[in-house]
Amino acid sequence: MKDVATLDFQSAPHPGPEGKPQRDLYWDTLKFVLIVLVVYGHFIHNPGTLDLAVFNTIYAFHMPLFVFVSGRFTHLHDRKRYFRNIIRLLETFLCFHVFWVLFAIFQGASPTIKLWISPATTYWYLLALVYWRIGVFLLPPANAGPRRCALAFMVSVAISILSGFLPVSGAFAVQRALAFSPFFLAGYYTAAWDWRWGIRKIPNWLAWVGLIGLFFLFWQVLPDVNLSFVHHCKWSYWDGRTSSDWWGEPVGWSIACAKMGLRCLYLLLSSLSCLFVMRVMRANRLLAKWGSATLVIYVYHRFFFYVIHGMEKTHLMPGGLLAWTIETLLTVAVLTWVSRYSWPWFLANPTSNLLRWWGKRATMP
Repeated sequence: MKDVATLDFQSAPHPGPEGKPQRDLYWDTLKFVLIVLVVYGHFIHNPGTLDLAVFNTIYAFHMPLFVFVSGRFTHLHDRKRYFRNIIRLLETFLCFHVFWVLFAIFQGASPTIKLWISPATTYWYLLALVYWRIGVFLLPPANAGPRRCALAFMVSVAISILSGFLPVSGAFAVQRALAFSPFFLAGYYTAAWDWRWGIRKIPNWLAWVGLIGLFFLFWQVLPDVNLSFVHHCKWSYWDGRTSSDWWGEPVGWSIACAKMGLRCLYLLLSSLSCLFVMRVMRANRLLAKWGSATLVIYVYHRFFFYVIHGMEKTHLMPGGLLAWTIETLLTVAVLTWVSRYSWPWFLANPTSNLLRWWGKRATMP
């Protein structure tokens, strides 16, 4: 039943005992750690100074690195399976997006165009994956040669920087898809690279110092500065608001260009942070095994967030870093356990799975 949409294709297999292919434990471990940080980042809200420093540090690398990993394990070897996966990603997005839109309307929200075309907080990534995977099919292949691949990557960087001038904020996840596209292409075009060999040239102590220094930068140098308008990458440079999925009061060229400069700094800082995280990461067999639950954790953790956040607002549960850490671990543990069953995978792609089941039944004697 797990032939469903995935946030990335399987880690590249490598020969194991008796020649049997095995998954790469390092990348599966990294994938699980990143999905935990995704959940943790969503649980953090109304943060204080220390909470905000943790929030800004996590968001400096976790989404860019997650996009990079998804690009790294995007392969065009089996085009039929490739496009089937794209369709299922779109199906998963539509299922959960429509559910939460209807739920919002049930709670009293106005059924505006804004509500329908702005992906729910967590599901924009599924729609962006559809864009990226269609995009790489149209771009030079990974084996096209270093010059053509480098040119395609540099064009994506320019598009990422300039896309903020588009008068679109939140709608159809266009801003985020364009802003994070260089990380996807970086993973896609370097899939054959042995990254672990390359990053070993970075001293382990230097990577730890860099990550700890990043945290202290946000804690001591930039306290109480919420940089979500930078690392979320979902608002137009012209949009005066930084906490809305829609259009705010317009700003002038000077502020728009300043935001473009922040986008450039973010791309540089997040790239360096990603290298540091990859350097300090270690393969773990248990965490790598749990990495197969990435899709289930991603699409279902919002249900936990909604319930827990509601309990916090009514003071039935405490807030703060410790509480959010416990809530994240419990959410991930429950969803990892649930992923062993077929029903969460079935609900992620109900139409595809029903058609598949009906097709098998029709061919039975």
